Amino acid sequence: FSPRSSMATNHADQATGGTDDRTEPLLPATSRRDAASSDLDRFVANCSAWLWKQAYYVVFLTLFWTACAVGAYLEAVDDFTWQSWFTIGLVCGALVLMANNCPPELVMLGITLILRLFDIITDEEAWYGFRSEGILAIGVLFVVAKSLEEAGTIESVVGIFLTQTNDVAFATFKLCLPVVIVSSVVNDTPVVAMMIPVVSKWAMKNGHAVSKFLIPLSFSAMIGGMCTLIGTSTNLILQELLERDKENGLNPGFALNMFTMTPVAAPVAGIAVLYMAVMGQYILPGQEEPEGGLAATSLRDGGRRIYEMCFIVTTAGQGQ
Repeated sequence: FSPRSSMATNHADQATGGTDDRTEPLLPATSRRDAASSDLDRFVANCSAWLWKQAYYVVFLTLFWTACAVGAYLEAVDDFTWQSWFTIGLVCGALVLMANNCPPELVMLGITLILRLFDIITDEEAWYGFRSEGILAIGVLFVVAKSLEEAGTIESVVGIFLTQTNDVAFATFKLCLPVVIVSSVVNDTPVVAMMIPVVSKWAMKNGHAVSKFLIPLSFSAMIGGMCTLIGTSTNLILQELLERDKENGLNPGFALNMFTMTPVAAPVAGIAVLYMAVMGQYILPGQEEPEGGLAATSLRDGGRRIYEMCFIVTTAGQGQ
């Protein structure tokens, strides 16, 4: 940025009575058509490039859908209608899309809409999940977890246990134990998301490789979620299915309450924590230090590579 060009611009503004607010003239109709045609060509090119990269999936889906169409036409399965074959094809297509990193929520919503448009499912079946008590409970738990995240409660509670230690096994034990306890009452996914930066900073401070603690962190959260009803969304969905069976006259023989699974899950969690503490230092990979250079120093300091980058930003005045 040049102060001289800025002063020249200010003098020019003062001479003309202010900045120039005139807008650029509209493009001619021919130019607009050319721009639209260029955008369309670019879109077609992008789609063609994507299809070429996913050629194996495209061929597989084409053959699979053809097989479904033939099966529906020949009535290969007695109990199957054309709606059955159509649904099988959609499910296979959804799996392929999600395998290619398409957002699962959008894929499943699109499949639901297609099934409803073809009158394969009813309105009640299509939107039943939105009035499910289990789904609503999961949503409420995510709100609670987000509140705890913003308040820093979980980091403060777990941080009490994350003290200075030089032994990797003892450090793993001190990490896993509070995470199991916290994730038993808070959904495990936000617990892991909140604890990753805390664990990374703690590992670097103690001179340990971060890779030694990330897998124990994730597994501890999942194991803790099994200990109570609200620890994981799977238990909430299972409880709703049991309640639905009771309404339909099917008695499962037991009730799923807050601590129904704790007598079994708690000992399993304790054994898993001890196993990760003892064997994690031998099984989990550590980060090797290179022979020298800035990357080697940063690896010794905390397992991170630090690079310096320089950007030069220039501006040009009007007419220059």
